[in-house]
Order: sequence, then structure tokens, then C-alpha cells
Amino acid sequence: MTSDFLRDSMVSGRRALYAMLLAACLALPMPSHAQSAPTPALAFLALVDQAEARSAARDWAGAIPLWEQAVRANPTEGRFWSRLGLALLSVRNYRAAIAPLERAVELGYGLPENNAYNIACAYAQLGDKDRAFAWLDRALGLRFLNLELALTDPDLAPLRSDPRFAQLIPLAADVRGMSREQGWRHDFDILQWQIDRIGAAPYRLHPRSWFQQQFAELAASTGRRTDLQMAIELLRIMRGLGDGHSGLWHGATADWALTLPLQFQAFPEGIFITAADPAHRDLLGAQLLELGGRPIADVMHWIEEGVSRDNDSGYVRLAAAYRLRYTALLHAGGMIAERDGAAMRLRGFDGAERNVRVAADMSHPDIWNDKPAPAGWVTLAQALPGPDPLYLRDPGRNYWFEHLAARRTVYFSFNTIRDQGDETLAAFARRLAAFIEENRVDRLIIDLRWNNGGNAQLMTPLVAALLRSERINRRGRLIVLIGPRTFSAAQSAAAMIERYTNAIFVGEPTGSSPNYVGEEDPFTLPYSRLTVNVSHLVHQNAIPQDRRTWIAPLLYIPVTFADYRAERDPALEAILQVPIPQ
Repeated sequence: MTSDFLRDSMVSGRRALYAMLLAACLALPMPSHAQSAPTPALAFLALVDQAEARSAARDWAGAIPLWEQAVRANPTEGRFWSRLGLALLSVRNYRAAIAPLERAVELGYGLPENNAYNIACAYAQLGDKDRAFAWLDRALGLRFLNLELALTDPDLAPLRSDPRFAQLIPLAADVRGMSREQGWRHDFDILQWQIDRIGAAPYRLHPRSWFQQQFAELAASTGRRTDLQMAIELLRIMRGLGDGHSGLWHGATADWALTLPLQFQAFPEGIFITAADPAHRDLLGAQLLELGGRPIADVMHWIEEGVSRDNDSGYVRLAAAYRLRYTALLHAGGMIAERDGAAMRLRGFDGAERNVRVAADMSHPDIWNDKPAPAGWVTLAQALPGPDPLYLRDPGRNYWFEHLAARRTVYFSFNTIRDQGDETLAAFARRLAAFIEENRVDRLIIDLRWNNGGNAQLMTPLVAALLRSERINRRGRLIVLIGPRTFSAAQSAAAMIERYTNAIFVGEPTGSSPNYVGEEDPFTLPYSRLTVNVSHLVHQNAIPQDRRTWIAPLLYIPVTFADYRAERDPALEAILQVPIPQ
């Protein structure tokens, strides 16, 4: 059973609205003849609030009669029907749960595929396999995503021994007796099925026949390719889906964790080591000239061929530089001679070149979201003398701000769109707005250059706060710093700010487009054990006619390695040199 309630991101906002309406109603003077009884509207709002609270507490027995009253009073709201069905399902009243869940599906509430799935669970538990399979098929047709739940959910246990189950969900097929070629073909069949089933406009770059041909040719090559080499080719095929979220994420073997204890970063001048395990502190700041005896430009080009992307911005080089760490993959692709380490030719600060070999380990296989670097590593910024520029001071915190009093400016470092500790993003937005109003602040700079996503639905309070500020929401007073890492939910945030406020953008183009295909619900292919993702949502943050490949800055100011080494932020410096408009 899956809970639409737990995945419904609209609940908190609607409950807040109910709370405001309830408070407003309570504040109204009541006629003398109605002092002892609430108005019907007030009573209904209180009823819904109580029902939501019971459901949130999983007090299903207490929630059921409240939701029954709610659907009688307002049968047009799909959420009420869905809540009632889920509550009945949770107390195992399967037969009674079916009708309200069907009504929720008809009304298209929330995630109708979850309600359809829950109906399948109800029929399975009632022993009606035919109807259970019919509703499971409908859930899959509605793009039900949690296939691994379907493989383990005890509510569907009566179905899994039936051959129809593996026909509907090919992930359930037994791959143990398959040959290597059969196993890979089965995985590619599943992948094609998923692309067809859930992909959001997956064939805008290539027709479906292109993918079929690519998968067929790759499956036929199993006799001459290792599993890692198969995965490398799959990276390139998945890039053909045309978005930065779809792709091959990782495998299950140790090869995928074997990485160099170094962080490589792409700058206009080349690739440089900006962080390292303390044992390799002496390599900080070195420029990577060759890897495995190959010019770094050749290695980067080879990696970039397999980087899924929304556009051809600096995001591609940024992502490719992170992948320079994966020695087993580079070895499988013929880029380096060793699997467990790499020979490098480096150029130091003094211009002298040297050859070094660094061994790979499995301590930090994925450092993409370790900002600025994994805990315990040393960064180049730390090793350099003098204070760090603001954008390097604490990118690991989701959000923080600093008052530049002499400039009448607040610098807001916005690094991840997720609630942080005891202060939600909504609470932070209120605190930021209050600080601006209570102090002499005439300019706000929002830095999104480290922000590669999170939950864009948390942005509403922040955008509302910007709109309410007459002092800040003026051209030249609201500045947004963007760059190639501004991606996913951060791209949505940038597009929302651009669409609804008077912001000016500075820096480099964003890593995605204002309207983009995204979302992450990865699944594991049963034979190869590769984890892949097929994006299934179109995020429309701008008008439908907006077909820009990225949000471009008004002032194009990239960060060079010379700036990084000098501990300068030229984009922020340029903003602060411009007088604040009166």
C-alpha cells in the first residue's frame, strides 16, 4: 500500500490556509442568536482540520468518521475521498476503501496512480485477482513509479505467484537462469518499457527506433565487452533522452565506489585540484595536464559524451570534472592503464610540472553534494592565506545571510532548497524579510551558484517575501548570482524569481532551462544491478512559449582559476561597485 497522504506536498499549504480562515472566522463577531453554535462554514473548516490532524497522526479509526462527514458535505474535493480511502485501507476495511479511492482517481487528485495502486492492493487482499491486476495495470498506465514497493508490498503478495505479475512488472522476472546476453537484453527491455511508460517527451532528440537499435546492438556486444564497458555505452545512450536527470546513476559493484581522493574542478583555464584527502594536500591548486598519459582535454571529451544534460552550459564540464575520479570506469573505457589508481601530470603554482600517481580508494564514492568537499578533506581555499570570499565560506549550509552594512546590502547564500535543522526555509524567509525591514538594507543579493536542487515547492514563502518588499523588489536592488551548478529545483527557483520579481541576474548561464524535464525516481535493473533514472515530469516555471536553453546573466562574469587562487569573487565585486538605484 502506498500513501498518497505522505507524498502530497499540497497538504501543509492547504492546512495553513484552513488555519488562517479558521482564525479569521473566529475573529468575526457573531450575531447574538448564534453565539452557541458555529456557522456551517466554520464548522466544516474545523471538521477538515480535525480530520487532517487524525490522518497525520495515523489515527485511522478516528479519521474515518470525520472524512465520511467531509465527503458528504463536499463531494467535489478529491483529497477528501483519497483520505477516506486511505484510512479505510489502513484499518483493513478493503471493500469499503475501494469506492472512495475510485472517486479520487476519477477526480485526478494528487497522485492518482497511487490511489489506483491502493485499489489493486484492496482487491488483492479480497482475493479478487482479476480486478487487482486490472487496477495494477491502470496504476502502471498512470505512471506509478514505486516499482520496488510493488515487488515487496505484502498487500500484493497474493498476486506475485501469478504469471501475470511479471508480465505487468518485468522487474519481477527471475533472471538467475539467464545467460549474460539474455540478462542484458532483459534489462534493456525493462528500460525501454520504462522510457515508454513514464518518460516525459523522451523522443524529442531521437525516435524510439533509435533507442531500440542502440539497445539491440549493445546487447549483441556482450561477448566483447565487460559489464563496466556495457555501462559506459549505456551512459551515452541515456544521454539521448535529452535531459540532465535521466541517465545511469551507478552500479552495485565495488568498481563504482573506487575513486581518487581528490576533487577536480573545471575553470576557463583548465582542470584544477581544489580539494583533497589530507594525505594529498601537496596537490592542492595543481592543474591537471594529463591523466593516464592522455591530454586532459581528450579524457574530458570522452567523459562528456556520457554526461546527461539539459543544455550545453558549463554544467557539462562541471559534471565531467567530478567523474575524473572514477578510476575503474576510466580504465574500462581505455582512458587509463590502472583500475585502482591513476598517473597524472600536474603543473604547480610555480609553473613547474611533475608526474605523480595517486591510489584510488572507496572512502568517498560520490562527492557531488559534499559542499565544498567531503568532511575531513582539505580545500584549496582553506590552504590559501587570507579570508575566503563569501561564496566559499559555508556552502554546506542550506541557507544563511550576512549583512554588508557599509554597502546597505544583504548577501544571501542559498545553497540547497531543503529545510534546515530547526529553521524551515519559510521561517528563514520571514527572518530575512524582517531583518531587511528593520535595518538599513537597500539591496539583496541571492547567490544560487552552489545550489543544485532540492524541493522547489518550498520556494513559495521566499518568493512571496520578495514580492512584499517594496524596498528590495526593484530593478538593481534585487540581484541573483547564477552559474552552471544552478540546476534542478534551483533552476526552478531562478525561473520563479525571474518571472515574478524585478531581479537582475549576474554570473554564468544556468545549468538548465526555465522549463525543463526533470524528477528523480531511480530504479534498479534486475540483471546488471545498474541504477537508472527516467525523468517523468515537465517543470514549467516560465510561460509555455519560453524555449530558452538557460537563464542568461545580464552581466556575464565567470569565476576563473586566477580569481579563485586570489580569493576573489569578481561577480560579487562587480555588483557591489554598481550604485544602488534610488
